[in-house]
Amino acid sequence: MFTIDKEYLFCYFILMLFLIENAIKANESFNVVDFISNFGIVGKLVLLTLLLFSILSWAVIFYKWKQINGELKKSKMFLKRFRGARGIQEKFKIATRYPDLTVAEIFRAAYEEASNQAKTKSKDDPSQYSLNIDSLERAMLLKLNEGIDVLENKVGFLATTASVTPFIGLFGTVWGIMVAFNQIGLQGSADLATVAPGISEALINTAAGLFAAIPAVIAYNYILKKIKEITSISENFILEIENIFAKIKY
Repeated sequence: MFTIDKEYLFCYFILMLFLIENAIKANESFNVVDFISNFGIVGKLVLLTLLLFSILSWAVIFYKWKQINGELKKSKMFLKRFRGARGIQEKFKIATRYPDLTVAEIFRAAYEEASNQAKTKSKDDPSQYSLNIDSLERAMLLKLNEGIDVLENKVGFLATTASVTPFIGLFGTVWGIMVAFNQIGLQGSADLATVAPGISEALINTAAGLFAAIPAVIAYNYILKKIKEITSISENFILEIENIFAKIKY
């Protein structure tokens, strides 16, 4: 699981806000649009890249939040109805009402595997036939893995955003400082009016990198926690299904 040092992040964030505040105070007629328009080409490209990462990561966050919380809510609802059903046929009918739910697909896979085993049973053997539980388990685990793959889809982008955007912002910071030193060389002066544009550009890119990374890392850890919860529920349900079919004789 991707993690981040909270103490380092907090100190760095406070320092960045302090420096930005002083940079803004140096320009009494501060305007965001004019301020960004004064950035160099590299600074604008860095800021645009970070903005793109932020927009895409927020889109993924909202999409996965809706998908995973919906999956968890429906799973609990399904299990309540499933356990309230009496016969195996009634349980299967309930499972058919949830076509895209992982736990429902797990039971349908077990039911279909059990039906196939019963059909292939030798007609010459009148003795009772016990199901091959190992085959049922493999069929259920296959559906579980497929369901988890769907839930984990696009989550990796959040980890990429959380790990890459601070470094993109850092590149913008270094470039802005280089611009500031270049202005000192051209103007022959190191006063605030000379270095403020480059330093401001550096700090804004740093802030943009953090603002893109922080929501991504929080959402990434939250989503993985919910996926782990769904996985745990599904694995316990597999054991429950195995117990149900182990008692059935054909």
